[in-house]
Amino acid sequence: MYIDNTVLSEFINRILRIEYEAKMRTLTADNVVPFKKFRDTSEGEEAVEHANSLVKNILKYVMVDGEIMDKMDIQSILIVDSLDYNDKVIEHLCEHKGYILVTNDTDFKQSSIDILSAHRGFYGNDAKDG
Repeated sequence: MYIDNTVLSEFINRILRIEYEAKMRTLTADNVVPFKKFRDTSEGEEAVEHANSLVKNILKYVMVDGEIMDKMDIQSILIVDSLDYNDKVIEHLCEHKGYILVTNDTDFKQSSIDILSAHRGFYGNDAKDG
């Protein structure tokens, strides 16, 4: 199995967002802080340490791969569809390396790359955000 830096970035940011949203639900409206300021709190620093620990553990079991994209590659992914820019970078990597994407993100449902997923949204008409 391979992972690239874009996937790791998305993984870390998602963990931090989940922790941030959980913490903000416990606060009154007067005490809510912006996401970037949350990272400087003790809870935010713990979330970063937790995310980094998970990444270190993942890296014990997978290889790291990626690709440098030239101007033509970047221009080719600048289209409006269900994928955001990072998802397009991941899709591009899978296309060019022949990788199978393992994901539960149904944004990739319309992609032409091979996908392995346990998300039922890939197999029916009831796709929900992944």
